[in-house]
Amino acid sequence: MSRVCRSAVIVCVLAFLLVGCASTPKSGAGDKIYGYSLAVVDVTVSPDVYTGLFERIDNIDNEEFARQVEESLETVMTETIAPSFSGDIPARVLVHVDEMMIASNVGRVIVGNESFIGGKVDVLDASTNTVIAAKHFREQEKDISFTGNIGSLIELTKNIVDAASNDRVEEASREFAESVKRWLDS
Repeated sequence: MSRVCRSAVIVCVLAFLLVGCASTPKSGAGDKIYGYSLAVVDVTVSPDVYTGLFERIDNIDNEEFARQVEESLETVMTETIAPSFSGDIPARVLVHVDEMMIASNVGRVIVGNESFIGGKVDVLDASTNTVIAAKHFREQEKDISFTGNIGSLIELTKNIVDAASNDRVEEASREFAESVKRWLDS
């Protein structure tokens, strides 16, 4: 083997070893919640969160709506994330909803707006109330892709079907819970 080839092989081996040593920290909570079991999920909706373009939750008429969101999200979160906890130490999951968009049927049909929930999730050791893991979940803007007149018609038809068939609060709750589950499992 020539001297140039040997040098190239040595450089490649050293680069491989250096890349293997430089590991990036995990962004998920999987290692942090190991050994914990889910005791309770507690959801609160911020009183100043907007539920639509101009409508805030602190209006008198929306207090019942806030309770519905809290109940829906607690139920869906418990069902969805319980399998992520497999230990014996009880943990509490606190969710503070600080952003929400519950899209109207018109908004869903015409422009394809989707409902979403955003908020901070804290996983706490139930006995000590110390934070095990925390993350803030925000909704990404939906990409709207119309491709010509036929694409617009197809998108509009899909939006009409979606608007008629889904419970908007439950849909938003499920998407939020799935995002939290992915974080807990990673």
